[in-house]
Amino acid sequence: MYIPYMTQKSPSRTQDKFMTRLPDGMRDKIKKAADASGRSMNAEIVHRLEQSFSSEAEAETLVLNKADFGEYIKQAFIELSKTNKSIKITQDTKDKPTKKHPGKKSA
Repeated sequence: MYIPYMTQKSPSRTQDKFMTRLPDGMRDKIKKAADASGRSMNAEIVHRLEQSFSSEAEAETLVLNKADFGEYIKQAFIELSKTNKSIKITQDTKDKPTKKHPGKKSA
């Protein structure tokens, strides 16, 4: 079934629209960036917004990983401390002179 062109809705007509005011000179910067990347100004703005949200998510992940890393380091120090105590006990035991059993002759 043929639908005349004028009655078809393009995808961009059904997407959300948002009007905004740009500071002086911002439109020119967006236009230059869009031309350099081969995108429309709208696509450039959307691309940059997506990048900023992606960067935010990465930053949140780094903060979470930093907290996890801190806990990991804390546990590693606890284990290291236990190991050091064990090594010291072993060294102290080796350094102590052994008692000779009475009745045994030295060679």
